[in-house]
Amino acid sequence: MTIEVLAKKVLDLQKINPQPSMSFADAVVGSQTKQNREADVADVTDVTPPPNHSQVTDLNRKFNIVVYGIKECASGTNRHNRLLNDSSETASMIAMIDPTIPESSIQYCIRLGKYSGEKHRPILVKLSRTCEVSSLLSQRKKLKGSGLSVKADLSKKARKEDQLLMKSRWDFIQSGINREDIKIRGNSIYVNSLRKGSVVNGVLIASIDSSTPTPPDEGNESQPESDVRIGTSDPNKST
Repeated sequence: MTIEVLAKKVLDLQKINPQPSMSFADAVVGSQTKQNREADVADVTDVTPPPNHSQVTDLNRKFNIVVYGIKECASGTNRHNRLLNDSSETASMIAMIDPTIPESSIQYCIRLGKYSGEKHRPILVKLSRTCEVSSLLSQRKKLKGSGLSVKADLSKKARKEDQLLMKSRWDFIQSGINREDIKIRGNSIYVNSLRKGSVVNGVLIASIDSSTPTPPDEGNESQPESDVRIGTSDPNKST
């Protein structure tokens, strides 16, 4: 309700009831207080993700990270204090990885999913620069043992590919191959610099012709000349 509409309603009431009543200022304050109460009621513990987050372009995702393991405030904590807590804890986590990234680089922090009270929801964090995202992802091993982790903000399709590739990586490790000899580039996995498989249309494809070397950087999406379908891997298996 706008100030003008509220003023008209107050004047109309005064015409009907000429006895002393609330002043215009009191009416405005009362209305704002009511709106604040309604906002507090509507703003329950769960914080919804940004509108159309599933439709965010890959270009925008490059500014984002997803943080896991930061504890949530108790149920009933007001929104302001929850946001302060999440921002502060996120800034502390970032400082653990790269203390050169200023707190002012955090554009926003927001919990993903509905509050359940059983587990802590991940936090979507938008940063000012893509170089800061790269720095955090490349040094995230510094969080080992802290109970915290950082991942890139991937699309649903990219998350599916990542799960299949990480499952394949784990299978290679279980077979005795050194972790350092296994590399993931784009939608493909390489062992000792030779491509061993790629994800195509949600399915992991093993390469028969493994002569393709590991690309020097991401972006090489070429497919092997001869493939054999090895079926879908279980993306839910822990890696």
